[in-house]
Amino acid sequence: MSSLSKRNQALAVFIFILITMTTVWAVAYSRLYLTIDNARVSADLVTIRSESDGRIVMANAALRSERVPKGQQIIALDAREIRLQIQVADAEIAQIEAEKQLNQQRYEVAIANNKEQATQFIWQQELLNRELALKQESTRLQMEKTDNIQDLATTAAVSRQDKLTAQSALQQALLDIDIHQARIAEHAVNQALLSNEKRQADLILHEISRLESQKQAAQAQRALLEYQLEKLTSSAPFDGVIDEVFVRHGEYVEEGQRLYMMHDLNSLKVEANILESDLGKVHLGQQVDVQLSYQPGQTISGVITRIASVSNDKLALIPTSQMSSDFVRVKQRFTLDIKLDNTTSAMVAPGMMSTVIVPL
Repeated sequence: MSSLSKRNQALAVFIFILITMTTVWAVAYSRLYLTIDNARVSADLVTIRSESDGRIVMANAALRSERVPKGQQIIALDAREIRLQIQVADAEIAQIEAEKQLNQQRYEVAIANNKEQATQFIWQQELLNRELALKQESTRLQMEKTDNIQDLATTAAVSRQDKLTAQSALQQALLDIDIHQARIAEHAVNQALLSNEKRQADLILHEISRLESQKQAAQAQRALLEYQLEKLTSSAPFDGVIDEVFVRHGEYVEEGQRLYMMHDLNSLKVEANILESDLGKVHLGQQVDVQLSYQPGQTISGVITRIASVSNDKLALIPTSQMSSDFVRVKQRFTLDIKLDNTTSAMVAPGMMSTVIVPL
């Protein structure tokens, strides 16, 4: 009995020492470190929806749980009809451009001819005016000569034949003036026709402007078709992980229907809920260690990037605290956002539970 009693006493002493050491270690640890064991990994989850109606011709469901780079094609809808419309638009634009170039050439030729003819008409107008002035001067002299001959004919100083010759010459000179004035009038008519040709050139220019407007409208329609074509293909908007693909090949989808969901790798963070009594122990930029539940022996470094400005209770749909006469003090918690320094060495996924260790 004495040996058993001594053995029990030794065991009791050992347990007491063990409890004492554990208590001392826990107290010392609590003064050196703040442990938050209700932390959870989160990330920006994005649900990609269809921007158009159509039948799926490619759904890369094999990418689920895989990392994909930005721009990786995930879903594709049937685009044959829109591609045909784009080809029709290209043909229309090409035809309009050909008509525009043809009218541009016609306009340039018309302007060049009109300019050359205008120069010739100016030169001919000056020549006709000088010839008219000479004929008018010659007619004036002939009239004076005829008047002198008629005066002399009264005194029988000249023969009747000379008188008739002078009168005939005067009539011919007056006739030449009438003919020349007719030529001037004809020249004026030709100038009017030249102005009409200038108006025709202006009409061609107006047609070119109309074709340019038509071309711009066709190009705008083609750009709209290109935009609709882009909406038939859904690619990863950022580097991330495909969490789920909701559609399959051959399925018909409508605008707004869910296609797939993914989370942003750059938005991975740990959300930890800290008691308000411990808020004074943390600050922005503070280095912490994070232990994932499935890897209890490994830690990932992180830094505190946000401390919530309101408690979780205030953000809840049904707050727990109530302002009444039977008020019960409730310990409030605030959320800390922790940015992980390196997530490539371990598999970190949204929803994972973790423990945050804050050095004090």
